[in-house]
Amino acid sequence: MPLSAQARDERAAWLRLVLTPGIGPGAVRRLLEAFGLPEDVFAAGRTKLAAVLDVARAQALVAHDDAREAQIEASLRWAEDERHHLLTLADPRYPPRLLAIGDPPPLLFVRGNESETSRLGVAATRKIGGAVRRNLAKRRIREMFRTTAVPAGFDIVVVPKREFFDATWTALQADFSSALGRQFGRSGAVRPHGRRS
Repeated sequence: MPLSAQARDERAAWLRLVLTPGIGPGAVRRLLEAFGLPEDVFAAGRTKLAAVLDVARAQALVAHDDAREAQIEASLRWAEDERHHLLTLADPRYPPRLLAIGDPPPLLFVRGNESETSRLGVAATRKIGGAVRRNLAKRRIREMFRTTAVPAGFDIVVVPKREFFDATWTALQADFSSALGRQFGRSGAVRPHGRRS
C-alpha cells in the first residue's frame, strides 16, 4: 500500500539516521535524547550534532550520500507492500520487550501477512531423501506448527535437512520453538501448547 507523503518523510528520516555509517543504536539513542525525533536531529545542524557525537559522525549525518539515499528509496519501496512494516522506536507496535534492552534497534523491518493467522510452508527437497522421507518430514513439521503457539500474521517457511530424521520429537519441537522465539525477538512469544500422541 503506498505510503502517504508524511509517512514517507518520517520513515525516510529514520532510515537516513540508521543508514549513516558510524551511527549505531547507542548513537541514535543519544541523538534522540538530545533533539527529539530524527527530523529534529537533521534540523539541528553539524555543530550541535558534533556536541553530542563527534565532528566526523556529525559530518556523515549532514553530508549528502547517494548510496544512502538509494538504500532509503529501496527501503521505502519495500515498505509499500501491505505485508511489510517499518517499525520505529516511536511506533506503538514496536515490541515492548525489545524496547526494554539497553540500546534497542531504532528501526525494525517486519514482514507479516495481512491475515489473523500464521501460515506454514515446507520446502522438503530431494536432498533429504525420496518421496516417503519428504512426506514424513512435511507431516512432522506441520504437527510442530500445529502444536506451537505462533504469533498471528506471519508466514513461516521451514527447510528440513538430513539431520532432521536423527532428532527426537521433543528435540525437534524444542528447536522449532527456539528458532521461532529468536526470530520474533521475544522470549515466551512462542511455546508448545500440545503434545504429539
